[in-house]
Amino acid sequence: KDIPDHTQIDTVTWDGQGDFRQFLRNTAKTSKPVVIENSPTSSWGVSQWTPEYLSETIGGLKVPMKTLKKPVFHMGCCLLERIPVRDVIKRSQNASETGDYIYYSGPTTLLGKWGAKQLNLHIFDLKEVKRSENIPEDEILKGNLWIGSQGVVTPAHFDEMHNFFMQVHGTKTFTLLPPTAWAALRLYPKFHHQHRNVRLDLENEKIMKKLLSSSKLGAKTVTLGKGQILYVPPLWFHRVETKSPVSISINIWSASRMVGQIGNAWNDPIPSNGKWGFFKTFGVLAAFLRRLIVAVIPESKPCIKFLQKLHLNRYEHLKRYGKDITSASPIDVHPDAQEIKEHKDYLDQVNKEAPSFLESANIKKPDLKSWCSIDAEYENEAKRFVGPVARRFARLERGAIEIYLGNYIEDLAAQLVGFKKITDFFAPCLVDPLLGDKGDKPRLLIQNDAEDVQEAAEWLKIYDRA
Repeated sequence: KDIPDHTQIDTVTWDGQGDFRQFLRNTAKTSKPVVIENSPTSSWGVSQWTPEYLSETIGGLKVPMKTLKKPVFHMGCCLLERIPVRDVIKRSQNASETGDYIYYSGPTTLLGKWGAKQLNLHIFDLKEVKRSENIPEDEILKGNLWIGSQGVVTPAHFDEMHNFFMQVHGTKTFTLLPPTAWAALRLYPKFHHQHRNVRLDLENEKIMKKLLSSSKLGAKTVTLGKGQILYVPPLWFHRVETKSPVSISINIWSASRMVGQIGNAWNDPIPSNGKWGFFKTFGVLAAFLRRLIVAVIPESKPCIKFLQKLHLNRYEHLKRYGKDITSASPIDVHPDAQEIKEHKDYLDQVNKEAPSFLESANIKKPDLKSWCSIDAEYENEAKRFVGPVARRFARLERGAIEIYLGNYIEDLAAQLVGFKKITDFFAPCLVDPLLGDKGDKPRLLIQNDAEDVQEAAEWLKIYDRA
């Protein structure tokens, strides 16, 4: 009700002529959400799926289901219960009576040969990324089946692949925001178990109304019905709510060229020399990171704003919910939930395979301010490596630049000081050297006027409070 006009999403209709994959490519080039109608999927077996049909055909197939007494299913919210598909559907249909919320999400590969005959996922493969032995197939093209009861909410998050979301039965409402809304939405740190999820409470009616009423943020909303497909571009934030008593959906992810190309930035060389020793290596890498930030966001005012927003965006919640950057959150999670265990295993693996410089050197009390101070020799060593990495970021659109640059900063900072000291690294190694010891003279920045100096001083006050 009362949804502003600027939140409406365009609809495109395939005329049934030509190559549907090319039609999808042209749609994806807009980098905007679009509802697709009259797609070839209307002739697929999947178009006939109803709760009754799935109960009869694959009703005995056991799948991992989640159950809650509240509608929002955050990552790690609960344990999985393996039950037959017919029971998932029956419990979804009875959810209004039991007070339960039922949620199933799983790869279409679980449907086996029967599912393969019902679906032709490959026409959704945009083929932007070449297959190779180094890239798993499920990182290039994959499908997912969703079954849920009325009111079930998938919290706002972004994916890194092209997303074609097909509504098979029932209705779902999507709320979408572009990557440029990252600062307003408040993301979790890259090493957090809720990474790619939004911290801003979109279940708060006042907050949601404010987001939708602001044309500046670019929010969109649409309710999908049977047979419609929603294209969600990479990095677009989306919250999804089931509106019908039972919903059945299929989505297909196709790898993005843009995401693949920026991923190569993590493989580009960074300053390193086995003869430097610990302190010089640390100082040069800190200088490299500062110079990269300045190269990607060159003017001083936007650069300062980016650093301010990045810190408040990813780490503000730590002062209230604990200092552990990998888990601090207002969200209740189950310690034995599969996602939480997998995340812990991932962190343990990273620590084992690539321990931080501090841990390797067994340094308990780092002097970051001294190690990260401006040094002409370190700056010269660092600047030779900045160009190739900076150019990769420069190819991205706004929003994507800030999200991935924030990830890169967090990754390199974790390599230097470890996950739990990233926020300690932020001020002495990034902010203070760029702004000057007293915040009165921005360094390494192109502009240097009174407004920038004032903004720098304000940023330091905000950082101190945080």
